[in-house]
Amino acid sequence: MPGASWTAARRVTDAVHNLPRPGWVRWVAQDSDGCWWGYSVEPLRNDTGWYENELGRYARLGVGPAPGWEHSLHAVASGEPDPAPLRC
Repeated sequence: MPGASWTAARRVTDAVHNLPRPGWVRWVAQDSDGCWWGYSVEPLRNDTGWYENELGRYARLGVGPAPGWEHSLHAVASGEPDPAPLRC
């Protein structure tokens, strides 16, 4: 029988992969209040959740139970190509 930490990790992994998200999302994380967020760049963690540090885009993806939110950050495959670099 799997241990509690394995079960919690599996719950987070399943939740991340089942969240509907925009194609530009490259990272998914959950805050302590249960909100799931998608980010275009890797977010930073604070005392109660994650933030984009004024870089990239982010979107609220859903809400659910949040035990172990501190370990919820996951890289995910993007559904969109990277935008072309701007040329001056």
